[in-house]
Amino acid sequence: NSESQKHKYHYMAAYEFILGINEYLAKNHYILSLIHLGNVEKLEENSRVFYENVLDGMIIIDSIPEKTCKKIKQQVKNTVWLETNVWEKHCCIRRNEFKVGYRAANHLIKKGYRELLWCGGLELENSEAHFSIEQRRAGVEQAAEAAAVPLRHLSINWSLWRRELKAWPEIFETELREVKKQLRKG
Repeated sequence: NSESQKHKYHYMAAYEFILGINEYLAKNHYILSLIHLGNVEKLEENSRVFYENVLDGMIIIDSIPEKTCKKIKQQVKNTVWLETNVWEKHCCIRRNEFKVGYRAANHLIKKGYRELLWCGGLELENSEAHFSIEQRRAGVEQAAEAAAVPLRHLSINWSLWRRELKAWPEIFETELREVKKQLRKG
């Protein structure tokens, strides 16, 4: 979308995914074509890409708007959803984000930290946050609970984050200062 076009290097892992996918496809005599999400959103049913069947399939990387997701599902028979907000029984690939959160918190606990601070969203309904945030938070919470380590939360306003990406470090620092004040008060 237009927001991600402004911040084109926000998901560098996608580059690694693309390299691996391209290597495999090239060995099997396929050509990888990259299409930016903004261009997919503009595609109409009468686009040459669809009516001439020039695509054998699509691999979608990262979260996408619901409207675009529906359009792709209607027009592309073979789709693989990689690290996206789409989660179905088949053709979806994600890391185990719960385990990521659990292991990260467990590592901190083993290092001797007696209290943890979660910086992320709490309620993700109607949120623009990536699916991984909720799963990682749940993993952190479970690890903290299992070790009887207190866990505090610093909630993130994802809509503000998307609009004010350049100002985000300052916004985060301001919220973190507030949490530190609360911690000093007890």
